Amino acid sequence: MVGRPAAGVPVVGQPGHEVPEELQAEVVNLTRRLSRIEGQIRGIKRMVSEGRDCRELVTQFTAVSKALEQAALNYVTAQLVYCIEEPEAAGKEGYSVEEVKRLLARLR
Repeated sequence: MVGRPAAGVPVVGQPGHEVPEELQAEVVNLTRRLSRIEGQIRGIKRMVSEGRDCRELVTQFTAVSKALEQAALNYVTAQLVYCIEEPEAAGKEGYSVEEVKRLLARLR
C-alpha cells in the first residue's frame, strides 16, 4: 500500500503498521519481486567486480530498471483499485482516487 497502512496484516519491518486485507496479496507479491530485484542487483555487483563486458551490464541494468518500474506500477495500481473499491476506508487513511492517480503519474 502507498503511505500509511490500515487495519489488516502487519507490514514487514514496520512494527504496529498494518495493511488492509484487500492489499495483502499485493504486499506479498511486491516483497517477492523486490527480493528477486535484490538478487539481480547482487548479480550486477558481482559482474562489475569480475570486469564483465559493458554490454552485458547494460542488459542487466535494463532488466532491473524495468522490474523495479513494474513492481512500483503494480503496487500503486493495487492501491488505486483499493481506493475505488473501498473509498471510505481509503479516505480515512488520507487517500483518494485523485491522490493515487497523481502517484501513478509520477511513476511514468
